[in-house]
Amino acid sequence: MPDVRRLLALPTACAVMTGEAVLVLSPGSEPRALAPLDAAPVAIGWGEQRLLVATVDRVSVFTESGEHVADRPHDNTGVVAVSQIDSQLLVGRADGSISLLATGSAEPSQVARFSRASASAPQRMMTGPMGTLITGYSDGTLAMSDTRDGALLARAKLHGAVVHLLMEDDTLHAATDLGDELAWDLKVLSDDRC
Repeated sequence: MPDVRRLLALPTACAVMTGEAVLVLSPGSEPRALAPLDAAPVAIGWGEQRLLVATVDRVSVFTESGEHVADRPHDNTGVVAVSQIDSQLLVGRADGSISLLATGSAEPSQVARFSRASASAPQRMMTGPMGTLITGYSDGTLAMSDTRDGALLARAKLHGAVVHLLMEDDTLHAATDLGDELAWDLKVLSDDRC
């Protein structure tokens, strides 16, 4: 049995991060390891319809079926969570900080730093409606931040580590490893305003 460290639900498959590799599990087919990875994975994420695998100094980008698309450098500072907005990487670190990195050149540059919603490690990150970032932390904090300036817009506290985030229509669903759950109605963010 592999040492499973993270499980990530994709639209039609699952990604499993072990201590040495990332496996893609699709219905009706054998598990397959993603390649090429230059080192052991430290985080996996989903953003912009791409599977992201972080190692110590780069993020490898794959399609959901496991086809390698690109490699992007990151700044190698305790990465535990990763996502993507357009061509920019969202990098979450063990100290609870999150940065948005531009990756157009050989060296990533920080575009924005998000207000810290928790001192614990981010577990899940996803883009939300109307330019927002939704983050679930290991201490149960659920936060919504503005992607333009990193400002904290909303925050809630759940019991247990946030391990699941899902947007369904205008509702954000969050769940923890201890069975706590929350549904945020975000319709107000998508309504037309004067």
